[in-house]
Amino acid sequence: MDANFESDDESLPMSLLLKPAPAPRDASVSLEDVLHALEAQAFPESQRKNVRQANAETAPQGMCLGITGNWIKGAAVSVQTRKKPQLSALLCAFARQELPGFRFSSVQVNKDYRAALHVDKNNHGLSYIIGLGDYSGGWLWVDNGSSTGRAKDIRNRWFQFDGNRPHCVSPFQGRRYTLVFFTYCHPRLKPSLSSQDLDALYGLGFPLPSAVDPRQAASLVPAPHGLPPAAERLAGAGDALVRFEHEVTRRGGIGQLCLRVHDEARRETVEVALGHKTPLQHLAVALCDEGVQEAAGPEGERQRKEPQLPELQLGSLRLLPGDTLCGLGLRRANLLQASSSLSKRRRLMAGA
Repeated sequence: MDANFESDDESLPMSLLLKPAPAPRDASVSLEDVLHALEAQAFPESQRKNVRQANAETAPQGMCLGITGNWIKGAAVSVQTRKKPQLSALLCAFARQELPGFRFSSVQVNKDYRAALHVDKNNHGLSYIIGLGDYSGGWLWVDNGSSTGRAKDIRNRWFQFDGNRPHCVSPFQGRRYTLVFFTYCHPRLKPSLSSQDLDALYGLGFPLPSAVDPRQAASLVPAPHGLPPAAERLAGAGDALVRFEHEVTRRGGIGQLCLRVHDEARRETVEVALGHKTPLQHLAVALCDEGVQEAAGPEGERQRKEPQLPELQLGSLRLLPGDTLCGLGLRRANLLQASSSLSKRRRLMAGA
């Protein structure tokens, strides 16, 4: 992460961290435990200007726990770590449980944070991210060198990525928290943490790599790879992001597959956007003759009549309403058969 550069705050001395009250090391930490702890926090306004959306009406909320940047000292233990030792210890215990063997120095904690396209210039090695909360959308897009990059749904899911590569967040609705575990290491400044700082972080449960602890003999974090300047990386990623957004629009939304369905009986082709995990019953509804129809009632009144949904088949396999594209492995063109409500057999060619 780019540093949340802080001024000195001596009102909370490091000695307060030498005897914290962390969660028990042998106790399991659930997603619900973490979410409950996050909901109880007061979040400060993030100082990271490079992640703000150009048209954002409010500043994002976030804080860095562990090591961050200080205008005077360089790398330093963040003020929020001293203010929130309980939360720091809980998140460290959660990461050690979920990511055994992964070492990190810092945790970026975000609330309702839709990050603009940016790079984390002070990250050393790989990062892990997970999203929590009751929200939809909010996928993480990362420039992976392909023509459209890669987007990942991180809600309740861990995802490893390189923060030195351009990344951003798709629009979302609801309350969204994210946790990013990474190692802070300024590329031009040597670690300046004292033994007291390091001992305090170890006491909270931070599994520090040798990149920030010179007392360790062997490096446990890959050396920074040679990358172009941040401005060049962002310029190239911007083009890939535009192509990705066009593809998302074509598919009907992020996480959707746009099926081009050809009905030979009607000699027409329609497009149906369907999520990879959406039950095929939704596709059957979309392919139905007239959707919701009107019929004459006993007194001549017009009544709404639900049409019979067509049955779908893949070869000789009869598809069930609860089947999904992901479960069936449907990615590209597939020959489907559908029986209409008039018992006519139609051959439907579906292709992405």
